[in-house]
Amino acid sequence: MKKKFIDRWWVRILALLVIPSLLSGGSSAVSGFLFLALLILILVRVSKNRKSRKAGGDESTAESTSELLSPDTPMPPEGTYLVIEASGNYSLGLAGESHYFDAISKAVQHRTGEHSALAEIIREPDNKFDSNAVRAEIKGRTVGYIPRELAPSFHSLLDYGKSINKRVFAPCRVWISDAEDSYGSVSLDVDDPNSALPPVNAAETPSSAIVWPTGNTLQVSEESKNIENVKQIFEKLRSAHGNSILVELVIDAAKPEKPEVHVLFNGLKVGELSPASGKKFLPAVERATTKGKRLFVKGEATGNSLAAEIKILAKSPELLSESEIQQLLG
Repeated sequence: MKKKFIDRWWVRILALLVIPSLLSGGSSAVSGFLFLALLILILVRVSKNRKSRKAGGDESTAESTSELLSPDTPMPPEGTYLVIEASGNYSLGLAGESHYFDAISKAVQHRTGEHSALAEIIREPDNKFDSNAVRAEIKGRTVGYIPRELAPSFHSLLDYGKSINKRVFAPCRVWISDAEDSYGSVSLDVDDPNSALPPVNAAETPSSAIVWPTGNTLQVSEESKNIENVKQIFEKLRSAHGNSILVELVIDAAKPEKPEVHVLFNGLKVGELSPASGKKFLPAVERATTKGKRLFVKGEATGNSLAAEIKILAKSPELLSESEIQQLLG
């Protein structure tokens, strides 16, 4: 884990010298000198951190996804692994990083700053402390563990990977400090661990289907009003790994003055987007329709046929450039 500047022993000693001297009204020259020394050290430290982060960020953006699968990374043969789809958030930190600094540092050839990599996600059912434990490895070395409260959410994906003899990887960023007492951290780009699972109805989507890029989670509303149709989702999920589904976004033509975006599963309405979310996706749905295509998004269903909750995992349209939308919709 990263150490704060104030946690460094030499900063604490200097602070202990400065503060009592100021409070006791000691020699103004000595107090002034100590205070100035502490201030200079703080400014130097802040300056070094800014430069290091800037350099790390530049290097990270320069690395492409293909470079993550570099020859010095022990990746399995093509087609024998799954990679969790990236969203760019890198918000999932690992537990126990302080015990694995050597492995973290070796993962990026001991270079300081921020670097992109791929971490393998591995379940540890025989872990003597927690049978739900899930660890992360980079280049075959453990770099930390998924936090205990989040580990079970990875089980469906890892069990699915095991059932088809595929290993599971996630994009990550590795940070190595340039301080004397170096530290390192790893952040995974995982919003939804099950995003790599095939939707239960993927084989039933039409040839004209366009699958929208995944992104933030959006809540679907009105599931309870369409509960009979929602039941079909859970019938499908009974024999599936996880709860991943594909749903279609369509415009309700009955209200041209105030169009709504409905959510369909296998052609049946199971809910609708909120007015705010619907407004964002409306142009994309209209554009796809005019081109004879149908717009689908990944989602997930939780609960049961009596009390269901459906969410979609879709990148907000305003985050896509016109060229990306053009490539997607044609």
